[in-house]
Amino acid sequence: MPMKPCASSNMPFDRIAFSVRSLSRWLGQTLSLSHGGMNLTYLGRRTLLAAVPLLLAACASNQMISTAPIAEGTSLKGAKLFSYSFLDVRDTEFGPSMLSEIDRQLAAELGKSNIVMKTLRFKDSEPAKYFVSTNAGMTVPVKQVLDSNAPEEVKFGADYRLVIFPSKMTLSGAWKFYDIRWDVFDVKTGKRVWGSISQGKHLTMWKADEDPQGRAKTIIDAVVGEMRKGGVI
Repeated sequence: MPMKPCASSNMPFDRIAFSVRSLSRWLGQTLSLSHGGMNLTYLGRRTLLAAVPLLLAACASNQMISTAPIAEGTSLKGAKLFSYSFLDVRDTEFGPSMLSEIDRQLAAELGKSNIVMKTLRFKDSEPAKYFVSTNAGMTVPVKQVLDSNAPEEVKFGADYRLVIFPSKMTLSGAWKFYDIRWDVFDVKTGKRVWGSISQGKHLTMWKADEDPQGRAKTIIDAVVGEMRKGGVI
């Protein structure tokens, strides 16, 4: 019978950890009994470690909600897109490798529609220096970041801007639940031409930066799929 460790997000973390330890012992004992060698017990544990990313991937999900229809006559195909990622406001929860994977995978997927994307992360912006130094004792200065980067948009020749913002983060034991806003604006008019919210969750077993490729792919596949469905790309 296939294991379903993530059938419910309410499963206590200690039960999942116990399942992993039990599986480790089972692999070691099975290989030792069958072949009588300590080295093969070690191989059994290596097999378990190789299976962990699959377990983590199964413990991540994402769905799109509140999608606004694209403005008439708008398409990002073949356009230049300046992306502003504010996800690093939550880099402690997401992990730096996952954020890098989101940037990379999004650029790669949009590139399939001949979209050239350039990304500015919040903490690399000028207004972020004050925000970081005051330890987030204020609203995230989204407008200030966009305004301060306007000359770079012109230099890049941006047609549209994408603002990615983590609007909600909830920690529940080993689980993280989050909402991420995705809003596309016409650079010339400043008007929002498309938007959606991705609702996701994933389990953290040992550290925040687990399975960054798989977790990022879960998010990007959903977002890009929603864009394609809505005729954005």
